[in-house]
Amino acid sequence: MDPRITPARPDLAASALKDKVKALRYAEGRTAIITKGSTALRGSRNSRGKQMTELLFGERFTVYENRVGWIWGQSQRDGYVGYATAKAFNIDLPLEPAPPSHIIISLFAHLYSKADMKSPVLGLLPMTSLLSLDDLSACGRFYHVVECDGWISTRHVAPLDGPYEDAVLVAERFYDVPYLWGGKTASGIDCSGLVQVSMARAGFDLPRDSDLQYQAILAKGWSPQSLETARRGDLAFFPGHVGIMLDQETLLHANATFMAVTANPIEDVIRWVGKHHEAPFRGLFRPPKPAES
Repeated sequence: MDPRITPARPDLAASALKDKVKALRYAEGRTAIITKGSTALRGSRNSRGKQMTELLFGERFTVYENRVGWIWGQSQRDGYVGYATAKAFNIDLPLEPAPPSHIIISLFAHLYSKADMKSPVLGLLPMTSLLSLDDLSACGRFYHVVECDGWISTRHVAPLDGPYEDAVLVAERFYDVPYLWGGKTASGIDCSGLVQVSMARAGFDLPRDSDLQYQAILAKGWSPQSLETARRGDLAFFPGHVGIMLDQETLLHANATFMAVTANPIEDVIRWVGKHHEAPFRGLFRPPKPAES
């Protein structure tokens, strides 16, 4: 089992895995909601531990352990497992929360204390944050956010079930954003984070890491392409890397070469990766229309 997406340690595992993995004890887990704009999910219970990914506002998280200010569990959005600081969550939920209804569609959106753009800001929510909205303000410009008793501009949200956006147009908004290992926001993002966020706005839920994304699209039967048939919107995979094609020849990707989101000829990227891998290119794949996915 892949430890990145399997909630199991030698001393503790999810009860659902009782017949599959050995652990000293098992836990049922309970749902918590992230109430901070974003928070790091780390590989260890340490603020200097490696950031594996980021959890965004409104995401649901199954908590199996809550100890000394840290929780350990699994993201309900993409299945990633790790440690996060407990203060970034609402853990004491009386009931299983209702599923989110909306998603942030701007790079960032201010969360206000009142339905007034001049009111104090409670937080900054990154693209693809999840929200449950109930009331529309009297002025018709703000929605009430259930998760934190705040208000969000109607311009910055859309229903989770669409309408969807063009993945390339979404990805292009991240031009020059600094590269950050495990990042998923316009403050810093990595290659698979860029693809995951962009494709989410296009109606596709992909795993977090590039190898898991590759496995997922193979399983889904996305149409493989050659460099000669590549076109805008195709996903290009390499060992440990992924990007999205802007046209037949140009790849948009978050990369450590330039430590930013850049556009480069795909032939150049293949050559760079080839310095470290005998087989530097894994292939191009074309997403189906969202309704077909």
